[in-house]
Amino acid sequence: MKKIILLLTLLIFSNLSFGQSPIMLIDGYTNGIIKENDTLNALVRNLDGFKLEPIIVKVDSSYHFGKDLKVPNYKINESIKPIAIFKNIDLKKSNIKGEFLNFYFLEPDSDISFDLINSSSIIRAISSVEKHNGFKLFKDYEILVKIIENDLEKEYSLIKISEAQWTNKNFIEAPKIIWMGDLDKDDKVDFIIEESTHYALIKRSLYLSTEIKENGYIRKVLVEDCVD
Repeated sequence: MKKIILLLTLLIFSNLSFGQSPIMLIDGYTNGIIKENDTLNALVRNLDGFKLEPIIVKVDSSYHFGKDLKVPNYKINESIKPIAIFKNIDLKKSNIKGEFLNFYFLEPDSDISFDLINSSSIIRAISSVEKHNGFKLFKDYEILVKIIENDLEKEYSLIKISEAQWTNKNFIEAPKIIWMGDLDKDDKVDFIIEESTHYALIKRSLYLSTEIKENGYIRKVLVEDCVD
């Protein structure tokens, strides 16, 4: 499989203007840059779920006062509202079953489920919880994925961090699920996760089930150290 690079996750927080949507400031983007002649595909909704479709990104630059230099700007047509944009992705392009979870925080001792044709998955979180004045502290927070297939089941670790914090529903410094579905068409669930535990930083990763090892999913860090 070709190297996969996630260039965009979520335009929902972006404002639309002048017929185009700003993507995100790629300052700190570690896995490459976008060029106007790059082959790009957007993960978008369709009637049957989701699909990947070609997309054109316009590239220019603007002055960054904090860094005292020019930084790249990336824009797309506002009629396209992608969940993510991929560069050099080698995946099926239509009829992708999935669910957009919009930065969902899975609380400890709770779970969600996701069903495909020949498998079902239970995604749950575990952690010890310390209650403090005005916030909760989660120690050894971990998301686990149990995949049930042909009456056999096995549980894998998706992500584990030493500490996360919950202040209120609008201020959660913990991993969040952006999207889950079957991107690689192996009938097992894949994930796009926001991993950052700092409210102003971005670290988004892709977890494909085709690359599961005995000790869990393998993370592809796609965008990190960006300012939201």
